[in-house]
Amino acid sequence: MKNMNRFKTFFTAALLLAATSAQAVIINEEWIWYDAAQSQGEGQYTVINDTATDIYAFAVGNDYPTSFQPQAYDSLVRWDAQLVTSADWDLGVNMYFNNGVVSTASVGAFADLFPSFSSVFLYSFVADWSSPIVAGATEGGFIFGSQVLASPFVAIDGNGGIIDNHATVHVSTVPLPAAAWLFSFGLAALGLVGRRRRA
Repeated sequence: MKNMNRFKTFFTAALLLAATSAQAVIINEEWIWYDAAQSQGEGQYTVINDTATDIYAFAVGNDYPTSFQPQAYDSLVRWDAQLVTSADWDLGVNMYFNNGVVSTASVGAFADLFPSFSSVFLYSFVADWSSPIVAGATEGGFIFGSQVLASPFVAIDGNGGIIDNHATVHVSTVPLPAAAWLFSFGLAALGLVGRRRRA
């Protein structure tokens, strides 16, 4: 039994190591709250740049229920943050980098980068106002509202080239709603009462 547990631990660690080493840019999706019934929530992204290239922009796929308009808030790191539809992406949304203006249309076709999505949250460096995410650095504070769990993303360099893109961001533990906590506490209390009655 001990050998089986050691094998499981080793196997899980190997899988995590392989997944992490294969992904040069990791975007961690950290949730403050999430309502599964409404498919909406709020949180922040933390970007881990494990490449040799500075990140000047990144976009994360976002589709949402029609009753909730998502918002991309100005981040704590003073990057530009906006919601961009597939049509606007393909027409070209300008991003202002040190090397000049870069259009989203030059990065790639929306349908190729974000299949089956209709919009993205686009976060971009602004020349003379903020700093890119330099090679080997980690930067957080990219706030989102009404995001969808585990969406695809693309990271962009200062010339509009794709540094990395993946089918999904890494999702941190999603917080449980208050009702789930109360339910868990109630079950634990019932278990304790039942144990005392037997004793």
